[in-house]
Amino acid sequence: MAAAARGRLGANAKRDVMVRIAISQTAFEAIAKTLPLGSVGYENAVNEKGERLISIERRMLDKLNSYRRAGESYSDVILRLAAEGGK
Repeated sequence: MAAAARGRLGANAKRDVMVRIAISQTAFEAIAKTLPLGSVGYENAVNEKGERLISIERRMLDKLNSYRRAGESYSDVILRLAAEGGK
């Protein structure tokens, strides 16, 4: 395999890595209601703050971070985008 092709595969593999983030129950529900029934996977437990732990692809986390404003949590971003119609 050519070096350039290996580099592209490596970059894609890094973006597709799953990462865990904590979001509020309200943010979780805002996401869940946009997805087909039964398609939402999550950990049943909540953390010490009462937040849900969810796994998302690194590239989705990067996108979520691009929408964040100063002082916003991931939950804040999700709820703002949901209120704006998911732009």
